[in-house]
Amino acid sequence: MNHLTFLLINGPLVFLNALANAFYVFCIGCPLNGKRIKQPLQLLLGTLIGCSITYLMSFMVMIHFFFCLCVMVMSSLCTVVYLCGHMRRMVANGQPVSHPRLRSQVRVTVTGILQGVLYLICSAWTLYEFLPLAFIHPTTHFTVINLYMSGTTVALGVGQAVFRQRAADIWLRAAQCCREQQTEQGG
Repeated sequence: MNHLTFLLINGPLVFLNALANAFYVFCIGCPLNGKRIKQPLQLLLGTLIGCSITYLMSFMVMIHFFFCLCVMVMSSLCTVVYLCGHMRRMVANGQPVSHPRLRSQVRVTVTGILQGVLYLICSAWTLYEFLPLAFIHPTTHFTVINLYMSGTTVALGVGQAVFRQRAADIWLRAAQCCREQQTEQGG
């Protein structure tokens, strides 16, 4: 991969990842309408965002790899335990499993599965890179990691209501501001 291709692929991805992670930190720190994120979700989201930020700020690949491996295992186990308990509580409270909340739970589960697949591909790539027979140019490795982080960022945005709701709120406010500007200019 030549230098220009590397910059054209990774430059925008790094910028968009950093911007999205800053937005996610803002959403966690200042939730919409004062709704706080419950544990363990807050811990998991904070750790995943921290993992992306850590990689953006540092190229200590092995430390990052093992840290993210621990995060993904912890995230998967917490999700399974939470969803099993939640489904048991729904049944115990007499709520049907086809409750409207099932749609959001399916979305979170699907994005979690996609996140796991992304991580599996990324970790397999990283392990392959450290084999003595393989030589992979550092720019190619950085591009693979950057694509993984972009997928993670998108999965977080799609899977978590707190981020979708905040994005919708910002969009509506921006549209309202634009309408007010047009009204002032026209009147």
